Amino acid sequence: AYCSSTANGKISIVDLEGLQFVKWIGGQRTPHGIAFHPDGDHLYVTAQTGNFVTLLDTGLTTATEIPLDGDIDYSSSLDVHEVLVSRDGGELLVTCQRSGEVRVMDIASSALKAVVKTGTFPQEIVFDELTDSYYVTCLGDTSGGGKGVITAIRDGNFTARHLQCGYQPHGIAVNRATGELLVASRNLNQEGIPPHHGSVCTGRNGFLSFVDLAGFRVKPGAYELSVDPYFISIRP
Repeated sequence: AYCSSTANGKISIVDLEGLQFVKWIGGQRTPHGIAFHPDGDHLYVTAQTGNFVTLLDTGLTTATEIPLDGDIDYSSSLDVHEVLVSRDGGELLVTCQRSGEVRVMDIASSALKAVVKTGTFPQEIVFDELTDSYYVTCLGDTSGGGKGVITAIRDGNFTARHLQCGYQPHGIAVNRATGELLVASRNLNQEGIPPHHGSVCTGRNGFLSFVDLAGFRVKPGAYELSVDPYFISIRP
């Protein structure tokens, strides 16, 4: 496994079978999202305070910063959060939380291919093969009187549409068996959804919402979770 540590600028390798630390590289700029290059020998890492992604070899011996907007800028208007390689391996999609965009980079040439406007403060991104679309959680969007939207981006033409969902949504996963998006809302602010239950953890409980992918609509009801549910993953 390759792990990022935003606070100290390190990328680490962990042996999952032996449960051991293997190696780390430091000096990275607030690293966060990680995605493997299609060649299997490199990985991309985002910089949450910058306008670039870093390309590293899997041995963590070299690091090359690739800008997504002009020259390398550590105080940019983008602030790249998450990264995802397209289904065909030709494109890199990154969520830019400060500018409210998804930027699409051609992997072969490292050239910017498209800029897609999302909701406010985009975070995590997933892809669904049945709808041929990417889905992005936008944690800070207040459109429609709520606070949080899901932006759906069609593969190929990169057209976008938005759906109000949850309160400060962050974690997102696709359940292909049921045709649903699972969306975890952090619900940190007092203006959010009032929890029904307390928790042994300090803070406010979050909740889980379900989105019908075929109709792109939020299904009725939500499931309360413990404090600050930040991430979600579907287990096959």
